[in-house]
Amino acid sequence: MMDANTERDLVSFVTEESKERPFSVVCGKEGLGKTTLVQKVYNKPEVRHKFTGCAWITVTHHLQRKTLCKDILSQIDYRPTKVDDDDDDDEALVGQLKLALHSNKYLIVLDGICSMEALLNAMPADKKMPSKVVITTRNKEDTKKFIVQERVRFLEMSPLTEDQSWQLFLKTQLHCHPWSSVFVDDFESTLKEICKKCEGVPLALKLLGNLMAWKERIEWNELRQQECCVSAQQLLELSYSLLPEHLKKCLHYLALFPEETVDIEADKLCNLWIADEDINKMMINTPSQPQDGMLSTAETYLQKLATLGFVQVQEPTKIKSCSLPHYVRDYLCSGKSKEESFFETHQLQVRGLAFYFDKRVGEYAFLLKPKETDKEVRLSILFLNTRQQDDHLLSPKSLDLTNCKLLRALDFNWLDFGDKFPQDINKLAHLRYLSFRDCYLKKLPASIGKNLETLDLRVNPKVVYEIMSISNVLRQLKRLRSLYLPYKFADETGQTKLQLGHLSELENLQNFVSTHCQANDLRSLEKLRYLAATIDGVEDLEVTIECLQREGTSKSSSIHLENIDFYSGGRSRGAPALSSLLGCVSLNALHVHGQIRTLPWPISDKLTEIFLIASELEEDPMPLLGDLRKLQKLGLGNNAFLGDQIICRKSGFPELRYLKLSILPELKTWTLQEGAMLKLSTLIIENCKSLQTLPDGLSTLQELSFVNMPETFTDKYERQGEDFSKIKHVLSIKIINPKS
Repeated sequence: MMDANTERDLVSFVTEESKERPFSVVCGKEGLGKTTLVQKVYNKPEVRHKFTGCAWITVTHHLQRKTLCKDILSQIDYRPTKVDDDDDDDEALVGQLKLALHSNKYLIVLDGICSMEALLNAMPADKKMPSKVVITTRNKEDTKKFIVQERVRFLEMSPLTEDQSWQLFLKTQLHCHPWSSVFVDDFESTLKEICKKCEGVPLALKLLGNLMAWKERIEWNELRQQECCVSAQQLLELSYSLLPEHLKKCLHYLALFPEETVDIEADKLCNLWIADEDINKMMINTPSQPQDGMLSTAETYLQKLATLGFVQVQEPTKIKSCSLPHYVRDYLCSGKSKEESFFETHQLQVRGLAFYFDKRVGEYAFLLKPKETDKEVRLSILFLNTRQQDDHLLSPKSLDLTNCKLLRALDFNWLDFGDKFPQDINKLAHLRYLSFRDCYLKKLPASIGKNLETLDLRVNPKVVYEIMSISNVLRQLKRLRSLYLPYKFADETGQTKLQLGHLSELENLQNFVSTHCQANDLRSLEKLRYLAATIDGVEDLEVTIECLQREGTSKSSSIHLENIDFYSGGRSRGAPALSSLLGCVSLNALHVHGQIRTLPWPISDKLTEIFLIASELEEDPMPLLGDLRKLQKLGLGNNAFLGDQIICRKSGFPELRYLKLSILPELKTWTLQEGAMLKLSTLIIENCKSLQTLPDGLSTLQELSFVNMPETFTDKYERQGEDFSKIKHVLSIKIINPKS
């Protein structure tokens, strides 16, 4: 909810031609919804379609001109016609950005600017460029000076009205309260009085609703009796004070990640929590600890933090990634966390140390020498690098772990170690977590520590390991709980296989490939709860299903099949095994490669993702698949369906978000009946040469890609095309390599 006039003013600014300097500032105090307003306008198709490209930059406190320019140029996909050797210095980058913003119409959003002076130093100052720049800031005084000097548009956010506040308040976690079906009527006057104390600040209202959802009704009067307003800061402090100690420590750990990080992998975070000594002890001593293992316990912690509004997530049910809201980070990095001995000054974490690298620097030296007073502290050290353009990796020149003998976690990302394994890691007796995710590391030593509980060997795909080298490492790691195997192995014949049966503590196994691993070993993994596997051939699939569903075990009801990638050997023998797999209620995602001809039934309604490749289905699979209530992603590719028509029946695919139709040469017509695919946001049509048109009813679509489709098809969806009205609401439309 927001002021409609303010929204209209902002839309007017970004869409209308103007000779004034193309800057607009949206100003307001913390929690009024500045970012929400700008995001809403930024994501309007009628706005986006007026620009050649768009860029959204979340500005950190350490704004650097070079980084800002590179990030904007990357997002708008601007490539200069002439590239000089010195084009990477500050002035050259500013020149490129200025040229780009003059050459075409771009929309640039700079969210969270603290200093207008820093902005002026970083952005090309020209009043005649056709591009538009929208800024959000809390600094009203600084903004006023900027306005007087530069003649920019100024929009000030206003609080919500009482009615808007009440409606937002009721949409918070308050509706999950045990008495939610009756208490609103019984206590409406009390709730409205408390609601007024937020003075129309959306953030405060959300925090208040989440807080009251887990407080007793008698405690509500404490808030009602307060004479002054209830600020977002007060509510955050109160909510934080009510958190149990283990959730406070989990929340602190999130602050290790850089403030611009928006997609912290949930399983990575949970494994890091488990590796932390303090959090680990609390997990073990929690009376209500689930019986499904430590990883499941950590997931419940993350879910609780998300429910209370301390963590932002994209997927409310099965959380895959998360981020720390800026208002929570600001609070944790203030005096509160320093009081609790998690942070030192200069951003040095006492229990955790994080290195976050500038993307443009090629080499770093890591001299890790904690102070004498910190020798007994069990550190987690995270090397939080981001993926480099053109797969360029950073090269660590040295890594000194001499004074880190009590280290609990080492997390490397996108670093180039070559054939030099970091020294002394095998001497870290307390190490519990070790990750080389996307690193270039040619060789592994025979020993990397006997007490590891999480090992991530998903190194750069260019690296190919000998199976025996992995076997030698795993032979010693009997305490492993989570294992992420490499993407590739040198032995493609299948004659040599990894031995995993001794890993009796394993709860999470990813990248299990039956050509390189013994399917029978799954019988020994009694504590296994999460499995992502590639199964090649019917025999291994049958063994896998037998291992996962055998009688007499307690684990079969609780194991989660994260993903099964099945390569079918043929219809006759593969159908029974595939049918059993599709009926498995714990299966989350399934990819099937190979001929199956007929889609087996029943299919578990727990499936969230299905991809069928080269299946050669003779009957339209959409009526069956459309009945799956939780299916979110679907792909049909490489002759998955041989017919010429698909029909999505009325109210089918209620949760589908993503659909890809690829290489279906016979497909001519696609019918979407009323109420089908009401949540579809991403659609990819690739190499479907006979398809005549898109169906009506794709009203929720946000991203649309046509890949290698005939011009006779794509021409219909150009701005002046006969069917453009079907997709004019779509935010992003891409036509890639069209061919006649």
